Amino acid sequence: LKFPQGTHGKGVMVADSYAAASSILDALDTLNQPCLIQEYIETAGADIRAMVIGDKVVAAMKRIAKGDEKRSNLHAGGTSEPCTLDAKYKKIAVDTARALGLDIAGVDILEGPKGPLVIEANVSPGLQGITNATGIDIADLIAKFLYEKTIAYNESKQAAKPTADELLRELSDVSEQSSDEPAVTQQIISNLDFRGDRILLPQVLTKMSGFTEEEELVLEVGRKSIMIRKS
Repeated sequence: LKFPQGTHGKGVMVADSYAAASSILDALDTLNQPCLIQEYIETAGADIRAMVIGDKVVAAMKRIAKGDEKRSNLHAGGTSEPCTLDAKYKKIAVDTARALGLDIAGVDILEGPKGPLVIEANVSPGLQGITNATGIDIADLIAKFLYEKTIAYNESKQAAKPTADELLRELSDVSEQSSDEPAVTQQIISNLDFRGDRILLPQVLTKMSGFTEEEELVLEVGRKSIMIRKS
């Protein structure tokens, strides 16, 4: 049994019988403390931490509990050693992170009698232990991944934004529609061009409006706003 918000192995309890589990749950219920219940898998106090960044496992270590301690967490006195995962274990770790929508995760795997079992995925895994055990600078890999992802995100946003030339061509196409076609209103964000104390509107607005010198127009002027329409 463990608290949902526990860290470093704190808040983990082992009940070796139904009666023990019932007593622990009664106490937690009295304290209004939620908890998670998982089947205990005997692994001689060992598990595997796989560090997933993006779509691959960049490092892995085996953690071994101290003495009779059930928790293999390094903060609970456990020791660690580097390990190499096969394709099956790597796929389990990556699929776990992907199922939770995580780009960065520390996936803990137990080597049970029936094969590898995921015990949990850490959204904010500690880096010092696995860095020391493997000699791999995990923080540097995370920084590079986030940098590359930021660059890709900015490029995609820039590609989705129309250029000035594309916007002008689109507006020109609208301005050339016939009078029989339904009117299309376009919104343009631009700085105003002043000639002395007069406002000079962009040429594309003149084309879009279809106004001529012979027409009488109504100008509705307010604070920070001007509306021009045919009378």
